[in-house]
Amino acid sequence: MRDLLSELEAGGPVDPVERTRALSRRALPKRFYKDVTLGAQEGGHAVLLDGRPVKTARRKPLVLAEVELAEIVAQEWRVQGTEIDPQTMPLTRIANVAIDAVPARADEVAGDVAAYAGNDLVVYRAESPQELVELQEAHWGPVIAWAEARYGGRFLLAEGIMPVTQDAGLIARIRESLRPLPALRLTGLHVAMTLAGSALIGLALADGRLTPDEAWAAAFVDEDWNIRLWGTDPEATRVRELRRAVLPCGTRFPRHERSGELADDGPHGAGGSVVRAGRCHGSGDIVSGLYLILRGCRAGAGAEIVRCGEGIVERQRIAAVGGRDGHVAGAVAVGAVA
Repeated sequence: MRDLLSELEAGGPVDPVERTRALSRRALPKRFYKDVTLGAQEGGHAVLLDGRPVKTARRKPLVLAEVELAEIVAQEWRVQGTEIDPQTMPLTRIANVAIDAVPARADEVAGDVAAYAGNDLVVYRAESPQELVELQEAHWGPVIAWAEARYGGRFLLAEGIMPVTQDAGLIARIRESLRPLPALRLTGLHVAMTLAGSALIGLALADGRLTPDEAWAAAFVDEDWNIRLWGTDPEATRVRELRRAVLPCGTRFPRHERSGELADDGPHGAGGSVVRAGRCHGSGDIVSGLYLILRGCRAGAGAEIVRCGEGIVERQRIAAVGGRDGHVAGAVAVGAVA
């Protein structure tokens, strides 16, 4: 899958192999700060390093409207060890791209999501064995049904890998629905699509039709099936875990549970949802962090953010930065202190 966000950062096409080589040769910057806090600023909450605001790569203030998201980004800075590794800071990266690049090219990002929906993972089904056919239908059928009801059309399903052409009007309606999204949510949606290998799974996650765990399971139906048949090796297991993991040491992100009461007219803008019943619990993964971005889930009584101890976080190969094609994620300039 095309890593559009890396292209937006770089200002043009990115060769993932060459980028990986360059990153492997580059020395990581030393940690230069002690304390990470939040400060109120116009537009929301700024991340402060020793009291000084962080700037994006293009020298714009790193400010997030919701304090929960700002705290998650701040936590990524807190858990850095003696060096700062941008590949262990995916939500900082998402925020930077949303601030620096996406507003000027929102149509391109939305078009990328819509184009992928027209050739989506969940429309291509196995012919056999029957158990896999049933698993795909169990996970993907509800996503298709939701999308058809949401966007008013029918998706054509195909067996095997021969391409099918979806209704142009249906895809156009998906793209049009993305037009009102704020830059941060649109960026988060694109990352969710890249992680899942499916625009429809990402859209269902954003809409609240899928929980983070359900989205993850739907994205890896085929891979899980193959693991059950043939097993997996330690390296493949590690890479898969790193696709989802963000921070070790019990770092916790607020995660929405479907049983929580949602209100789409909440205080965080049109479409922002609030968990009134406080039915959130902790999770240390990128999918739950994306869910917070996409749904605007405020931290409830059960949510907790735990400060980790020192230590360098192992670099992620995929996480939010890369795709499902095995390319190593690209590090970015995660920010600078003013």
